[in-house]
Amino acid sequence: MKKVIKQLFPRAVALYHKINKTLKAFMELPPYIYIEETNIKIPARNWMVYAIYSGGGNIADKKLYYEKELTSEFKKLLSSKKNKDFFDVGAGMGYYSFIAAASGARVAAFEPVDALANFVRRGAKMNGLKMSVFNDPIGEDGKIVTADIGIQKTTKKSISLDAFAKNHFVPGIIKIDVDGNEKEIIENGEGLFKNHPLDVFLEIRKETQNLAGTLKRWGFFEKMRLGDSSDSMMILFSKK
Repeated sequence: MKKVIKQLFPRAVALYHKINKTLKAFMELPPYIYIEETNIKIPARNWMVYAIYSGGGNIADKKLYYEKELTSEFKKLLSSKKNKDFFDVGAGMGYYSFIAAASGARVAAFEPVDALANFVRRGAKMNGLKMSVFNDPIGEDGKIVTADIGIQKTTKKSISLDAFAKNHFVPGIIKIDVDGNEKEIIENGEGLFKNHPLDVFLEIRKETQNLAGTLKRWGFFEKMRLGDSSDSMMILFSKK
């Protein structure tokens, strides 16, 4: 009978086993996991739920590892730059914001999805990290933006990087990973990008390849490509 079911419904059987494996992994999680070799802890089961929608990383020995190559370069900048203050645009679950805040950097994490932003706030409070988490989407000042990653759909007014930097602080490092709104973010941060020495981690897709040219016209050079794939890649741009 099992053989007949497998032959008739192979996709259903595969889905069943995948769900069963995921539930088993969920139940076996410890209460907390730690970001790499640090003492930064986050609630493990909450992380796993949100990781389905926003990308998650891998757990080994209660430690969370995520985008190892990018994380390594990010840590190098935090340890070498005089101005290591950080804008995390599209913070997701706050992985890079937590690491930056733990290094002593001033951090502004931007995440328009309330559930994820609240997860980051909880993690910051749990670890005693001084960082600011904003629900504002980054883009054009005053524009109505809808964010939808499956767990929540939100509609908010966006704010530009130029306006935020003017009213708060100028960072030394920026990460932009927003799945499609990079062009508007860059164009409405022209003053910030043109007038300050920055290191920018920017996700580039086929449809946004021209953004590399925009940054180069503003004095940036391409320092490194991280996670190169046919669909997208993260590029580190630098300006002295």
